[in-house]
Amino acid sequence: EFREALVLGFCSTGNGYADKLMLGGRIVGLNPLRADWMIPKMTNGSGVVAGPGLIYEYHQVNGQVRIYQPSEIIHLKNFSLDGIRGMSPLQVHAIRHSMYTDAYASNFMRNQGRPSGVLESKKARPKDPDFNERLSADWKKLYGGDNAGNTAVLWDEMTYKAISINPNDAQYIETKKLNAGDISAIFGVPGNMIGLTDKTATYASAEQFQIDFVRHTIRPLAVRLEQVINKALFATQ
Repeated sequence: EFREALVLGFCSTGNGYADKLMLGGRIVGLNPLRADWMIPKMTNGSGVVAGPGLIYEYHQVNGQVRIYQPSEIIHLKNFSLDGIRGMSPLQVHAIRHSMYTDAYASNFMRNQGRPSGVLESKKARPKDPDFNERLSADWKKLYGGDNAGNTAVLWDEMTYKAISINPNDAQYIETKKLNAGDISAIFGVPGNMIGLTDKTATYASAEQFQIDFVRHTIRPLAVRLEQVINKALFATQ
């Protein structure tokens, strides 16, 4: 569980943190810390910090900030541009694109695959400036969302013209596969491990994918984790 918490912070933010609990100069426990609450930074020694150097600011949910020294922290870093904070392996645009796809699909299916349309009339626009807004709100309330598919009753020579989209043209399934492939590639996870298969996914190739996953994804992370823990624990004994 400790390793899972550390690696989860590493995978989501590029940094995993743990607090070394000390008693009488000995390490008696390791407490995982929220990676998204931690800010490593260089200081000039002003304020509550005794001297210049690297510190870790832990911003807790109650608004309190605790200052950690490097000797009090286990810090699992991803690749870093400044040697202080690791870079997140997550590509923000890929995650955001996946979220937008899910949001669009939810709205699309909620309307039974029927996008919005327009109400047309041959009559002149009413003088009431709020008429169109009220009409649009009423239509959405009566025939949108969960009410999609209800029988519409039109009046005053109005006609409804749907803006049709072929569900096949939406390419939802293909977009979902692309999003999953992008995210799995970021973490170095073979597609066959998350259900993405193609004509190259045979039994022999799947076995080789598993070997490559252990060799090029799991082993480097395990070595990095082992080294940072050894450095943090044995250096203080």
